[in-house]
Amino acid sequence: MKWLALSFLVIIALVNFGPRVYALFYSQPDTTVVFKEGCFLKGELKIDPVNLSYYLILSDGREVSIADDGYVQMSSQDTPIDSSELALCL
Repeated sequence: MKWLALSFLVIIALVNFGPRVYALFYSQPDTTVVFKEGCFLKGELKIDPVNLSYYLILSDGREVSIADDGYVQMSSQDTPIDSSELALCL
């Protein structure tokens, strides 16, 4: 019975804290985020381990939080975004 209770607690801990531990080490450099307003920002994409939301670290060191419904598209290594026709935000 002790093993069952212990394994249940381990599963609960992994479900609750697994994504937060992953967020601590997640980083995607040179990410372009296109917002609904039609502008873009470029920087290092990270995940906040507290609320599991995205944020960008810009080249000047500022952190910009990204709402889940505030962006249209995010670039990745597989799907780059051509931002030549978009305006820079800020």
